[in-house]
Parts: sequence; structure tokens; C-alpha cells
Amino acid sequence: MLISLLFMVTISLDTVISHPQMVAPKSVYISPDGKTAYVNNLEGMNTLIFDVVTRKVKGVIKHIGKPVESCFSEGGRYVWISYYRLIGKGYPPCPNWREYKIPSVVAVYDTVKKALVRKVKVGVIPKIIEASPDGKYVFVSNWNSHSVTVVDAETFEVKEEIKVGWVPRGVAFTNDSRFAYVVNMGGFTISKIDVDSLKAVKVISKAVGNRPRHIVATPDSNYMLFSCHGDGYIRKLDIKADSIIDKVKVGHQPRTITLDPSGRYLFVVNYKSNSVSIVDVDLMTEVAEEKTGLKPVGCDLTPDGGELWVTDYSSGSIHIYKIQY
Repeated sequence: MLISLLFMVTISLDTVISHPQMVAPKSVYISPDGKTAYVNNLEGMNTLIFDVVTRKVKGVIKHIGKPVESCFSEGGRYVWISYYRLIGKGYPPCPNWREYKIPSVVAVYDTVKKALVRKVKVGVIPKIIEASPDGKYVFVSNWNSHSVTVVDAETFEVKEEIKVGWVPRGVAFTNDSRFAYVVNMGGFTISKIDVDSLKAVKVISKAVGNRPRHIVATPDSNYMLFSCHGDGYIRKLDIKADSIIDKVKVGHQPRTITLDPSGRYLFVVNYKSNSVSIVDVDLMTEVAEEKTGLKPVGCDLTPDGGELWVTDYSSGSIHIYKIQY
């Protein structure tokens, strides 16, 4: 257990979960009611559904593609799952992702019907999926299309494809759903999208850092925080000024990030350091670091902020930590 007396936050390992069908777990998403965790297994080509309290598998979603990331809509009824690429006839393997050119889909799982009910055609190598806070849209970043696909969250129809920077990944909305920010890993830039017009209206390039990967908004929407996979920093963007105002060094190759409900603490998984860091957002200081399994890549907090689930890509496991503030 690691305790920061100055910052009054503790992180301690509670349990480690493994499962025969958990192969290369890429991401984990905890439902808005805090009862269910969805773990996307890239090479296992499934999503394991866990009961958060018992930590037992209560369902399996089988896929025809490699599941990467997820988001929720309609209060958690629908789980959206991006397929890195489809598998099967007509979808040949491609060892070099930079050369892959075949569009993929986002699958939609209905938690009431307990079935996949839609497959929405998107771009090439879709990654992050993010629902707008007002529930109107779902945005999907497409690595090799260098675009964001906009889907109507109610009808599941594609409304627009917005060209952004090179190799986009992370997407985050302001809390009023007026703007979305997209971090472009390949271009070292951030694209700002006007959600009303569905157009990219600005490119932020100064001091963005090396390979920005994942981005989240603070609860007050004054700031965006994003991880830079290439240089090991978390950076803070002032939304009013659209400029980078601070940064803090964490572990090697920080990937997924998530904020506690208050917005005070940011949790960061460090892929090459095999660790999770906690950053005080107000002071932009790393206040704790705890070991994980091998190559942690995904993480999510329960809605009350009391548990952190981390997917260990190479260990094929989940580390669950207790968090106290």
C-alpha cells in the first residue's frame, strides 16, 4: 500500500483476477451504476462481463473483430465496442497497421436484451469511443482514416465523418457538449471540434508533447488532461485559452487515464513501467505510484472512486485497487 500523507490519498492492491478467456485485455469500463465491469480482450476476441462486487464473470460477448475500447449510452443500457479490425473472409491480416486500409465497425451491446444489436460502419482502425454528455452523439476516432466518425446515439446512424489530425486516438467532450477535443498521436496535435456544426475549428500544436494518447475533461470543464505516450508526461490544457499550461512527469509510456469524481486526482497506467500513478491535478504533481501486472494499458474507476480496475495486457489479468481519499 502506498500512502501520501500530504495529499491524503491511498492506493492499495485488493485482488488480482485472471480468467481463461482473458487474453490480451485491452480496456475496462465500469457501468454508470457501478455494478458491472466490461473487459475487452483484444486477442481473445471477447468482452468479459464482471460483477463488480463478486468479481465473477457473469457473461461473455463474443466478437467477429478485435475489441479495443468502449463507452456507454442511455444511462448504461448500451455498451459500444470498437473493433480494431474485423476477422474472417475478406479481412486479411496486416502485420503493419500503418498499411491497413479496410474500414471496421463499432458493435452495440444491449444490456437488457443481452445481445449485440447493431454494427455501425466507421473508419479504418477505430479506437476510442466517447458519448457526448447530452446523449446526442457518439464520437469514434479512426487511426488510419485520420478522422472521427459521428454517430447518432439514438438511431445508430452515421451523421458525419470529420477529418482531424494524423492518427487520432483520445476524444473528450466539454461537459456542456459544445466542443470535443481529439488528441492526434501521429501528428502531435489536438483537434477542436464544434459539436453543433460537426466541424474541426482549431488545431492546437504548441507544447502538445510526444504522441498524445488519451484525454479527459475535468468536472468543471475548465481543463483537459491528456497522456503523452512518447515522453512520459501528463499535460494540462486550459480550455478557455486552448493552450497547454502545465505538465508532470509520470512513468514510462503513460496510456489510459481516468479522473476521480471530484476531479482532484488523475489515475494513470504506465505501460512500460508496469505501474499506476496518481497525479494531483491542482498541483500537477505525482503523489503516488503502485506496481501493476505486465504492461498495464486500460483502467477505470467505480463511480464512487473507491476502486480502480487495471487491465494488464501481457499478464492477462486485472489488478483491482482500493482507493481512499
